[in-house]
Amino acid sequence: MSNIDNIKNKIEENSNERVEEILNESKEICDKILLDKENEAKIASEAIVSKANRDAELLIEKIVSRASLSNRDKLLGVKQNIVEDVFEKALIELNDLPEDKYLSFFNKTIADIDLDDTMSFVLPKQYREAVRKANPNINISEEETESGFKISKDNIVLNYNFNDLVDYMRADLEAEIASILFKEE
Repeated sequence: MSNIDNIKNKIEENSNERVEEILNESKEICDKILLDKENEAKIASEAIVSKANRDAELLIEKIVSRASLSNRDKLLGVKQNIVEDVFEKALIELNDLPEDKYLSFFNKTIADIDLDDTMSFVLPKQYREAVRKANPNINISEEETESGFKISKDNIVLNYNFNDLVDYMRADLEAEIASILFKEE
């Protein structure tokens, strides 16, 4: 029986060695799979973090850009309001010109016009007498205008109303006023 026991022991020993080899091979395969999966997870994790960082940077850029545009729009609105105030104050001053300055404007304006008896001048009420005294030969209409004056002849009207003159010149004046008020330093 000793031969059988020897054979049995030998088979058992070989089996145990084979089991040990299989276990070692399995462990190596498992370790390799685990290492591969850890590397894949690390790469995926780095890609996710990198994408999240890029997305965060883009989001920050968008937020900063929107805030910058919003601030620029607000600043432009404030500047436009200031320019509008300048026009309003200028019109108030023009509508309340002292008599001597109004007469100066009136006389300079009509100096280059060939006046005749058929022309009628429409003036603001407060300047009628001063214009009549300074220019006794002109025909002053009973009509009134708010500011400036108008010259009528037949169906033609030359309009020198301050509001209309300022509106006419507004586009050119806005740029000039803005450049004076908002000089970049």
